Amino acid sequence: FKTLSGFAEGDTERQTLKYINADGEEYSNITFQPRKIEIHGTILAKNKYELSELKQRLSKACNPRLERDVYYFDGIQKYYARVVPDCLPEYGGRIKNSWFVNFSIYLIIPGFWWYAAECTNISIAKRVDTISTSFTLPCTFTERTSEAAINNDTDFEIYPEIIIKSNISSSSATLKIVNETIGETIILSGYEISQNETITINCDLYTAYNQDGENLINYFNDFEAWCIIPGENTIKGLVVDNLSGIDMYIKYKKRYLGV
Repeated sequence: FKTLSGFAEGDTERQTLKYINADGEEYSNITFQPRKIEIHGTILAKNKYELSELKQRLSKACNPRLERDVYYFDGIQKYYARVVPDCLPEYGGRIKNSWFVNFSIYLIIPGFWWYAAECTNISIAKRVDTISTSFTLPCTFTERTSEAAINNDTDFEIYPEIIIKSNISSSSATLKIVNETIGETIILSGYEISQNETITINCDLYTAYNQDGENLINYFNDFEAWCIIPGENTIKGLVVDNLSGIDMYIKYKKRYLGV
């Protein structure tokens, strides 16, 4: 590779539209344009056969019909983005007295953001067995964790996944995931959760499915505003019916304008 461009914040277009909602409150609607990346380099081949093979491999990897994962390491931290080639690679003429050929690759990040390559998983509601005994009536002393402190050290909101796991027999329960810092709550109600069922809430895509692919979004309230804001966030997982077999986790990647 010779040059890379479009990885940093650069001249990214940002459109902001302010409007007055029906309740009289002013909102800002911000749209980011897809980020464009250019990579320029040279194929170093020993002969015409190797050159042909390497060009074919590069063209296959940059097929515009396929999405690709791109990782960028700045020497300290590794970043990740999902990209789509804008077109097939462009090739220059063969460099004199060699089998070297220059190339250019054009990529687009449709989702705009770069993400931290490492995913963070934090428990927000979990039963912990503290003492087990083997008396005539075996028993286990337990305690529940129902709060987590999350520090978002970036400048932008994070829209995480929330995973709910059930270790109890079928039961209808009301579950709440509360971000006390911003006063937003996700509520699951009216749904009978089964034993060993896993429900995944995606706050970015605004979806909720169980492990069988069943769409559960109608059992939830409107949670489009639920996110992890920059700074300290206090997250609580609450089971209204006090069922001890419900565990909740939050899973996210930090996102960045540029890397």
